[in-house]
Amino acid sequence: MPKKFTQSAFARMRLQAASKDNITSIVEKRVNKKARVEHDVVKGELLLYWPDTAARHGVAVIDASRLLKFPALANPFANALLNAGKPRLWETSTLRKKLGDVYRYFYSFLDAEKMMITCASDISTILINAYIRWLERAPNGRSSLAVSTRDGAMTTLRMLIDGLRNTPWGKDIPEDLEVRTNIWSGQAPVAGKKASPIPHEDFARIYQTCIKEMEAISTDVRSMREQMCASSNNKIVFVDTRREREELAVQNHGLSYGKVPNIYRNIGLVLATLRHRYPSGLFSLQQLADDRSDPSLAKAISRYHGGLRRVSRCFYPTARDLIPFLNILAIHFESNLETILASNIDDYLIRTNEVGQIELVAVPSQTHDVAEHFEEEDQDAGSYIISRPRKKRAKGRRQVQVRPATDDIDNPASIYKFLIDWTRGIRPLVEPRFRNRLAIFFSACSRSGDVPRGFDGYEGTCGSDTSFDLAYASFFRENNLTHHSFKKFRVTGLDITDVLFSGDIRAKQAAGNHTDPDVTYKSYTTGNQMARGDEVLGEVRLLNERWRISKGKIDPRKKPPKSDLGSATPGWQCVDPFDSPIGQKDKLCDEYGQCPICPHGSLDLSSPYACAQAYNLLAAIDEASGDLAPQAWLERWLPIKNAILELWLPEFSNDVYIKAREYRLNPLPPLE
Repeated sequence: MPKKFTQSAFARMRLQAASKDNITSIVEKRVNKKARVEHDVVKGELLLYWPDTAARHGVAVIDASRLLKFPALANPFANALLNAGKPRLWETSTLRKKLGDVYRYFYSFLDAEKMMITCASDISTILINAYIRWLERAPNGRSSLAVSTRDGAMTTLRMLIDGLRNTPWGKDIPEDLEVRTNIWSGQAPVAGKKASPIPHEDFARIYQTCIKEMEAISTDVRSMREQMCASSNNKIVFVDTRREREELAVQNHGLSYGKVPNIYRNIGLVLATLRHRYPSGLFSLQQLADDRSDPSLAKAISRYHGGLRRVSRCFYPTARDLIPFLNILAIHFESNLETILASNIDDYLIRTNEVGQIELVAVPSQTHDVAEHFEEEDQDAGSYIISRPRKKRAKGRRQVQVRPATDDIDNPASIYKFLIDWTRGIRPLVEPRFRNRLAIFFSACSRSGDVPRGFDGYEGTCGSDTSFDLAYASFFRENNLTHHSFKKFRVTGLDITDVLFSGDIRAKQAAGNHTDPDVTYKSYTTGNQMARGDEVLGEVRLLNERWRISKGKIDPRKKPPKSDLGSATPGWQCVDPFDSPIGQKDKLCDEYGQCPICPHGSLDLSSPYACAQAYNLLAAIDEASGDLAPQAWLERWLPIKNAILELWLPEFSNDVYIKAREYRLNPLPPLE
C-alpha cells in the first residue's frame, strides 16, 4: 500500500506565507531591496538609489548632495524620504519633487532664519511653528506663496517626520513633536480661477482644423499605399544599379540613352522602391543622400513629391501628424494629456450592441436605473468604443468612457482603427516600453540608429515630452490659431457637460471620472459656470418675488419641465418678459392672463399642453364674469377671450386637440 503523502508543518507555513503575498507586496519588496542611500564623504556626494524600470539597470540615481548644506540632517532626511516613498510606491519624478521641496522650502527657512541644527532632536514643535510662520510671511501685506504651495511644503515635511521615525535617528525625535494639519483650510482661492475653458469660437476653429488635417492625412496615406501596391511588381524596383534602371526606362519609353527622364516621377514607384530597399519602412534623409547609386530618388522626392516628410507619411506618422488625432481623442474622451499619451492599444475596445456600458453614472445607487434606460433605448444603437486608459495621478485607476462607434472621420473608433493600421508596420521596431502605446511616431530627420517611440516625459511621466510640445505648438502656428494648452480640452469638455446637465455636478463628476465631487468643484469650476449659476440664482429670486407680489397666482413650480418660466400665464411663451408692452419695464412681467393679446406672447402650436391651458384660461375668464363687475369684465377680459377663440385656438391641428383632451389640469387662479 503506497505511503500517504503529508505536508510538513514547515511546508504549510511557507505556503501560507506565500498565499498572503499579492502584487503590491511583491513590488514593495523589490522597492525595499533596491532603494538605498550612499554617502561619499570624500567626494562630498549624497546619492539616492530608487527602482525605476525606465532607468538604466532598473535603478535611478538621484543626486541629493544639496542636503549636505545641513550635515546633521542630510542622512536622516535622505533615509526618511526613502521610507516615506516605499509604501506609496513613488515614481522617480515624485521623489525628485519631494527632494526639491525639502531644499526649496525647509532648507531655505533654516538658512534664512540662521537656525543651528546639530541633530534630529533639534526639530521641535517650536521650530515647526516658526516654519509655518515663515511660509505665511507677507513682506508686502500678502503672502508670497500660494495656499497650495504652502500645503505641499507642509505635506512633504510631515512625510519626512513620519519617515524619520522609522530610521535609526527616530529615537532622537521629541515625543511631543506635533506637525499640524489643515493649517490653511478654507483659504484656498475661489473656485473657477484655475479652470478656464477655450472660447467657443476658438474651440470650433480648432475642431474644424483637426478634422481638415485628419481628412487630408488619412486620404493621403491611403492613396499612397494604393499606388505603392500598384507599383510593387515594377522591375525597376528590384534593380540595384543606375545602368539597369536606365535600360528598363529606355525599353519602357522607347527613348535613347541620355534622354531618360527621372523615372521616379511616379510616387507609387518611389514608395515601392523605398519599401524594397528599407523593408522596415525606416529611412532618413541622410541615408537617401548617401546612396550614390541612385541620387535621382532623393532628388525626385524633394522635387516632385512634397519632400521626405510627406513621402515617409506612407509608412509611419511623425509627432506633428499625430496632433489632430490626439486633440480629437482628448475632446471626445475629456482626458488629460498624460492619460492620452500613455494610453495603450488594449485600453480601447470596440463592441457591438454592448448593453449596460454606461457613459455617465452620477451616483452608484442610480446605476441600475440608468442601465435599464440604456437597455430599453440603445439595443439597436450599433457599436460602442470603450476607452479605459489608466491615469497615474488617480493611483492608476482606469478612466472609463463610452462613445458611439461610427465611420465618421472625427469618431474615436475611426481614429483608433486608423492609427492602429497606420503604425502596424513600425510597431515591432518600437522601444519595448512604447510598443503597446496607441500613439507612436518616427521622424525622417532622426539621427542614425534612432528607433520609433512613443511620447514620454521626465522620468517616465507623460505630459512634458519635448517632441509633443514642439509638434503641438506647430499645429497652432501653422494654422494661424490662437494657442491654448492641451489641458483646456478637458476643462472645456466638462464645462459643456455642465451646460448639458443644467449644472448637475454629479454628471460633471462622472464625465471627469472623479471619485470625489470636491475635486470636480475645486479644479473644474469655470468662470462661465459661476456666471451661469449666478443667472440661475437671479432667475429664482425674480420668480420668487413675482410669486409673492401676485399672491401665488403666478407659480413657476406648477409648470411642467421645459416650460417658459418667464411668461405670466401657464402654457404661454414670452419673447422678452423684462420688456412687456403692457406691463412695467425692466421688471419681470406680472400681467397674469394678458398673454393672448400681448405682442410678446405666443403658443407652441404643436404642444397639447399649451392647447389645454388655452381652454383652461377660457374657463377662468368665464368664471370671472360672475365675480367681476360687468363693465370691468367686458373691458379687461372679453378682448382676451375673443383673441383665444378667433386667433389662437383655430391654429391647432386635430391631433393636438385630441391629445389636449387627455390633460386633467387644475383650474387657474381667479382673474382680477
